[in-house]
Amino acid sequence: MVNNAPDPVLFRRVAGDLIMKAAKQAKGERGRVAACGEGVHSLLAAGYLDATIALERLWNEMAKLYEIDILCAYLRSDFATNEDISTLARVCAEHSAVYGAK
Repeated sequence: MVNNAPDPVLFRRVAGDLIMKAAKQAKGERGRVAACGEGVHSLLAAGYLDATIALERLWNEMAKLYEIDILCAYLRSDFATNEDISTLARVCAEHSAVYGAK
């Protein structure tokens, strides 16, 4: 993070290195890499919406570049008000698919 935002160059380098290491370890006919974008929830909980969306976009970029699956988790209980739901909708708009419990 630099100035409360993800550093895109550093992120791409570090995440890319981790993904390549994981890909080398993937075994079997259907070996595949998946990443959990856990940091996004922490950023959002701290009130950094723009940084959250930027990080979601960086993960999406990595997913396309390396053909990996990205899994993000947000606690539904953190989104109680209409404003919170609107914020969650903005973040979820960055995903290719959204699955959630009611």
